Amino acid sequence: MKKKLRTIFWLLSVLIIGFFLVPMLLHLGYRAITTADEKEQKKKAYFGLAQSEIYITEKEELKKSQNEREEIYYWFHSRGWAIDEGDREPRFAESWRELFRYWMKTEPNQAPHEFDATGPAGLN
Repeated sequence: MKKKLRTIFWLLSVLIIGFFLVPMLLHLGYRAITTADEKEQKKKAYFGLAQSEIYITEKEELKKSQNEREEIYYWFHSRGWAIDEGDREPRFAESWRELFRYWMKTEPNQAPHEFDATGPAGLN
């Protein structure tokens, strides 16, 4: 019985520690394979899309632009980076959710999340 409790304790400990460490390790891994040029290019694309959305009148075209911008938003947050000064780096509770959203947004034909000029709804 004592051995079983010890095994359960260690298993739970490993799971809890892994739950907290994995997002950080994923952020570091993504950062390691991301060049400064790629980061700057994504930032320019994000702000270019945000600026162009002011003048878009077609609903479908606006939705497409917002989806592209949202993908870039999650690209930054999957690396643990803020997109600009008004944004903040994801907190721990948000890290898993944003990693999953990033992975889901990289799949083709995903349903878009609501998105406005400040970021995805519910994250601000």
